[in-house]
This record gives sequence, structure tokens and C-alpha cells, in this order.
Amino acid sequence: MIGGYAAGVDGVEVGTLFNMVKNDVKEVQVSGFINVVGGKVHGAQVAGFHNNVGDSLTGAQVAGFS
Repeated sequence: MIGGYAAGVDGVEVGTLFNMVKNDVKEVQVSGFINVVGGKVHGAQVAGFHNNVGDSLTGAQVAGFS
């Protein structure tokens, strides 16, 4: 899958290019380029370039650039 869009994630989301979530992410989000979350993240975000959280993050973010 190149990318994904979801209302929320409770588990693992993997996209080769991007992931976009309207509300909250619980657990893990991994993409090759960018992750965007409109709400809160409880867990980990890993992206090759950038991670963006609209509200707050409890956990860890790892990105190649930002």
C-alpha cells in the first residue's frame, strides 16, 4: 500500500509513503515518508522524513529529518 487514511488507529498502521489519521493513534504508525495525525498519539511514530501530531504525543517519534 502506498498510503492510508483512517478515522483512527488502534494497533499498527504501515504505509510505504504516507499515513494520515483524522483522530487518534494508539500503538504504532510507520511510513517511508510522512505520518500525520489530527488527534493524539499514544505509542510510536516512525517516518523516513516527518511526523506531525495535531494534539499531543505520549511515547516516541523517530524521523529522518524532522
